[in-house]
Amino acid sequence: MLRITKILFLLLLTISSVKANEVINKIVINGNQRISEETIKIYGEIDKNQKINENEINLIIKNLYSTNFFEDVDVSY
Repeated sequence: MLRITKILFLLLLTISSVKANEVINKIVINGNQRISEETIKIYGEIDKNQKINENEINLIIKNLYSTNFFEDVDVSY
């Protein structure tokens, strides 16, 4: 399968409150060479304006690794 040496997700989020969900305002995908950004969003189940928390970020990472397309996935916000 396709393997990407490094993929870096920068999810820039607006904090709605300290312990509540946050909202994804912008999605920036870096390092992908062979897979389209839209495909990555679909496999990761990532949507702009989506409310997200730490558990959902872990699920995004798990979903992307389960494709076996990626060698390294990093999500930051």
